[in-house]
Amino acid sequence: MILIANKSWESLEAQDVKRFLTELEDIDENFFFEFKDDRESPDKLIKEISALSNTYGGYVFLGVGDDRTIRGCTNWTEERIHNVIYNGITPTPIFDVKSFCIDDNNTIIIIKIEEGNMPPYITNKGTIFTRISSGSMPIKESSTLLQLYNKREDMLKRLSRKIELEPICDRQFIPPNLCAYLDVGFSLTCSEETQFQKNFYLWDFSKTCELLEKFHTPYSISQLGDAYLISFSGIRGEENGISQLIPGGIHNFMEIMYDGSVKFRAIMLSKDDCSCVGKVNLFSSTSLAIVYQMIYETIMSEPLDQIFLYAHKYESLHVIRQFIPYYETDGFLTDKNEIEKYQNYNRKHKARYGNNLMIVSNRIPKTDFFVYDKRWFQMNGIPFNKSTIIQKMFSTNFLNLGYMDSILSEE
Repeated sequence: MILIANKSWESLEAQDVKRFLTELEDIDENFFFEFKDDRESPDKLIKEISALSNTYGGYVFLGVGDDRTIRGCTNWTEERIHNVIYNGITPTPIFDVKSFCIDDNNTIIIIKIEEGNMPPYITNKGTIFTRISSGSMPIKESSTLLQLYNKREDMLKRLSRKIELEPICDRQFIPPNLCAYLDVGFSLTCSEETQFQKNFYLWDFSKTCELLEKFHTPYSISQLGDAYLISFSGIRGEENGISQLIPGGIHNFMEIMYDGSVKFRAIMLSKDDCSCVGKVNLFSSTSLAIVYQMIYETIMSEPLDQIFLYAHKYESLHVIRQFIPYYETDGFLTDKNEIEKYQNYNRKHKARYGNNLMIVSNRIPKTDFFVYDKRWFQMNGIPFNKSTIIQKMFSTNFLNLGYMDSILSEE
């Protein structure tokens, strides 16, 4: 995207902004720049941001006249701008906001809007705008709208290649006690490069190793291109009494990408290899998502809520062989009350609904990806902070696999 005063956004200072507005004669409102008075209404502001997101990105200067006169900004604050954008445009655009103190009397605010990768960006009035010359106009031509949707489809295909894992069922050898597996992936979009990215190739995994050692299980940490691969626990490579090499992907593992995005897999193994219908202990299978979250938290030290824009996520359960998920407390719980609670939970479900039999695969959402942004947290009454963001990224609706009632109701 075009730069302000030939400076990167990260290095831009007040003196650069002042020179840009007062000394450069060939800069006026154009395809990339929009100058707005401090009294600009929220509706007009989201109109401009929607248009810029739907085209090639750009900047909105608040507290600057059409003639580039610096008038100062007092009605608008960075917090108010964030709230207006989050509440006014769907999906949330990729943007950043900075304040610049030009002189003792005048502070202006610049909103940087990136070209959106998930258009169309629709205002809360239901209108889709595009940038034409120095103005923002509603889209009326079906061909223009189709181009935006095609761009969105291309982005969804790239997301799919990034965070979806190759199915195990296409592999040559599947162990006889492998009943199912859970895949989860999410792609982060942040307003700026994170400290995690800056330190990616020099990361110290000592805390991660300390955490994994507590589980008393073999583990592996590897760097694979622009990603870290963390895996632990293995499965037997044996069929009909003959040892077999295990194909790649049949494992419990998590891949952490350069931008903080993640995809992980949790294998579900039957306790009885010979049973017609296997039984899978949920404590040792889908609970791995919690372990993966703990690992992620040891390396993601970012104030994530300050730079988080949105995340695309999916989760998919693949059933290879029919099985019954249940809670086996032996070896996992020591508290007698907790043990009794889960034992009652298993019995009550069976008495009310019958066997909890898994026979088909499922995916959430069924198509495309689910989008989490600040607005989603607000609408669902969930505090928006680093902890809740990470928790939501690693949580899955398959954790309590197939059970109809919440375990909390059994307390």
